[in-house]
Amino acid sequence: MKLEGDNLVRVEITRNLAGLARDMLEDWALELYIEDLRQSTSGLVKDFLDAIGPEPAMVRAFRMWLQSKLRSGDDVTGLITAVLSDATIQRTWRDETVSAVLQGNEPQRFLSKLSAHLLQNGGELLKRFCFILRIACKAPDEEMLRQWLGVAALALKR
Repeated sequence: MKLEGDNLVRVEITRNLAGLARDMLEDWALELYIEDLRQSTSGLVKDFLDAIGPEPAMVRAFRMWLQSKLRSGDDVTGLITAVLSDATIQRTWRDETVSAVLQGNEPQRFLSKLSAHLLQNGGELLKRFCFILRIACKAPDEEMLRQWLGVAALALKR
């Protein structure tokens, strides 16, 4: 199911249920809000991130906004470079930026642009990219999931 693959719909096979995976209208509104903040802040990355705020929902919305920008081909190279090269920016923002880059259409382009920064400080940024890659860029093994759900369904019937 395409909607399920895009994480828009969650299907619970064992109980024949389907529903929205998350509040898409809220996500859309937050992305628009972040876009407005980007347009209205001073142009300094730190001011932009401070305006968004540290709440987990807002940090997630920032990542989704950035992913959307990357997918649509908008030039956010300056923002990404600024976030990743400024050690005074909180790690949360840098991690979400790395996640968005790695899940974007052209992660190799950003890795190439950041090559000078990747190996600084003993390869700290490169290590962070690898860490985020391992935890944020995984897709479930569909066959294993089907097998597990089948075993779980049998267990529930007993």
